[in-house]
Amino acid sequence: MLDAADYRAWLTTQPIVSKTRINQVSRVRRLEKIFGDLHHAYAGDQMTAVLDELEYSPADAAQSKPLPPKLEWSGDIVSIMQTLRFAANNYRRYLYERLDGTAAPPTRRTAFAPVRPPLAAPTRKWPPTGFWTFQANSARWDVDRWAQDAGTDLLYRVSKDDRALVQIGDLGLLRRVTSQSTNAAIVAVVEVVEAAELRPDEDARFYVEPVEAQIPDHRVRLAVRHLADPPLHVADLPDDPDLERVRHGLQRTTTPIPRSAFVWIAGALGLSVEALEDQRAAQTLAGIFTLEAGMPSMTPTRQHAVSTKIERGPIGEAVKALRKHRCQICEALGQDGIAFVKASGQPYAEAHHVIPVAGLLPGSLGASNIMVLCPNHHRQAHYGRFEILEDNGKAWIIALDGASLTIGRTCVS
Repeated sequence: MLDAADYRAWLTTQPIVSKTRINQVSRVRRLEKIFGDLHHAYAGDQMTAVLDELEYSPADAAQSKPLPPKLEWSGDIVSIMQTLRFAANNYRRYLYERLDGTAAPPTRRTAFAPVRPPLAAPTRKWPPTGFWTFQANSARWDVDRWAQDAGTDLLYRVSKDDRALVQIGDLGLLRRVTSQSTNAAIVAVVEVVEAAELRPDEDARFYVEPVEAQIPDHRVRLAVRHLADPPLHVADLPDDPDLERVRHGLQRTTTPIPRSAFVWIAGALGLSVEALEDQRAAQTLAGIFTLEAGMPSMTPTRQHAVSTKIERGPIGEAVKALRKHRCQICEALGQDGIAFVKASGQPYAEAHHVIPVAGLLPGSLGASNIMVLCPNHHRQAHYGRFEILEDNGKAWIIALDGASLTIGRTCVS
């Protein structure tokens, strides 16, 4: 049966945003009410039958496909089933690590591809392909300032007709639409990391009318895999039928596009399949350890890119959350540990790897190698009067501007 405390600890190491992570334990309990002990289901067929029963598309809903017995629901059944399937997949990965004693190796693709096959939509003129354009209207949301000041993930309002068809692991192009002051352009390559959910946007900084962010709507979370610098103007795209939907766009927030169109634009922006798969791998512990094992054979350029992705990955986020995003050096000095609060309300902090990740030394990827620091002390750790005097396994003794401070290590489990 579910060990809630251990599962919560494991979830902190995964690339799942905090609001979604909070719901995972209750969703696993809901799954066990429907399917029984998931440990038994894993022992039988690694939960394959459970996941198969949770497959449910809009076409299935239209045909009144039978639902799993004991499932109680209200609202959009397709979204509910996708949410439960996402929770089941998370729990299967957890059981793989706990019961088989290792992390499941990540799947690396040799061509640009979504994580899952696209859902069937036989009545659609343009059915899903796993590749999308996500339209950004600069009259409502300042995509250029976002790319300059944030450029990470974003919550994206998805159209009613597509919210059940956009899946986790789908790839897309963030497309700025034409306005009075801007030309249409591709601003970023993105990946869907959370399914559509009715929610407000916690970050109102880039809305022309910030009140729009407070209005709950169906939004998917997109993670940026490549920022276009500079943006690729669609007027510069070749006159190719495969690129037609990217060139002209549609009066809707999401549009399926051919895989060939995504491949052409990714190549024009300089994004390789290898770089995309490295980014995907850097979001899980299993992927991180696989990347670490392969680092000695990587080119220096790829080593630097991979180490940067790892430094910004799930382990650092987990340690920052456990430390409540407070600078450990500030606290050791008796100062306020919070540098500043972001627009979302969360304190801002950075993860400093004491043993540099790029050094490929044992222990460099672990949570206990991370100090949580404010931006000033993080820069000082790299460029200022900062020295590790002693490491006793539980804490570091550091010298900072002539003072000796004790900084505790962190364990995420």
